[in-house]
Amino acid sequence: MALEYDYPLFRPPAEANSIIPQVTLGCSYNNCSFCSMYKTKEYSVKSLEEVKSDIETLSSLYPNATKVFLADGDALALSNEHLIKILQLLKENFPKLRRVSLYASTQNIQAKTLQELELLKANKLNLIYYGIESGSQTVLKKITKGWSGLLDLDLASKVSCSKPYKWNSLKTWNKKKGYIKNKKKKYKIIAIDYGIKKNILRCFSDLHCKVKIVPAETSSQKILNKKPDGIS
Repeated sequence: MALEYDYPLFRPPAEANSIIPQVTLGCSYNNCSFCSMYKTKEYSVKSLEEVKSDIETLSSLYPNATKVFLADGDALALSNEHLIKILQLLKENFPKLRRVSLYASTQNIQAKTLQELELLKANKLNLIYYGIESGSQTVLKKITKGWSGLLDLDLASKVSCSKPYKWNSLKTWNKKKGYIKNKKKKYKIIAIDYGIKKNILRCFSDLHCKVKIVPAETSSQKILNKKPDGIS
């Protein structure tokens, strides 16, 4: 049974091998002067029943899928309650699921509280694609981006961890062995979390580093007191 998509359908290049259910149609903002991706669509939210049916269809076709990309544009505009239900459906239907990702806008990231974002991450939504385009208020106004820029904003707190934690030492993926652990802890690294990607941490493991991740607001003195060999 094939899945029927509402075209056009877009995804980031990195999601070429991901399962793609449409949870929204179009873009909730859709006014950027430079973007024509969803100009032919009127934004709407697919019902949970529709999404559930699509996920079950995809699960029957690709039961071993590990990555899912939620389309269409800025699916983060969905309420947290709705998103959590979708993420739970994904976990139920894809037992090997490792990562869920989606498009987002700066506006709907700002609209979520830190607690809401942490809850989404805890349910495997751990990659968001969004474009700032420019830090210039003049440029942002000309391209009708819909937000006023980075001035006076503290966005790091939105994506940073809330407390320190140790990396699990997994190395980058290997075709023959998959993810394996680094057993040599030659260097001690402190990584400041401004939305750090797991693959960066895996690269540290490849170099035999023991990595501890700290929140973005951690003071320099606290970091230096740990006497790391390097700071990222």
